[in-house]
Amino acid sequence: MTRIRRTFTTLCMSLGLGLAGSMCLADEGVDAEFQRNIGKMYRLYTQQLNQYPELNGRVDFRFTVLESGKPMSCKIMFSELNLPPFENRLCASIMSLRFPPREEPLLVQKSVSFDPHGGMPRTN
Repeated sequence: MTRIRRTFTTLCMSLGLGLAGSMCLADEGVDAEFQRNIGKMYRLYTQQLNQYPELNGRVDFRFTVLESGKPMSCKIMFSELNLPPFENRLCASIMSLRFPPREEPLLVQKSVSFDPHGGMPRTN
């Protein structure tokens, strides 16, 4: 089951660990924590704009939230930014988050769009 929220979407996928799809549920706590911390990504982005004023585009992340709430294995699945050092810093910011504890691991996909004229990053 996947829950879709108005502002952004968490897609839950099979973890490849033998867990049934029904055990992999979207979690509003994960969504809320990600949204609360989107400002960290914005600060990183505004720092990059000093050097790359036209930097913009979408980045798709995939990471796992463990039972403890700690994120693991952040990966860039797609990026229009074409700036790997910055993309790695974005992943590091996700890895520094602490999500609410859960009963089983959750695979999360998030898309974040950056626009130098659009204010805070938009998430899907």
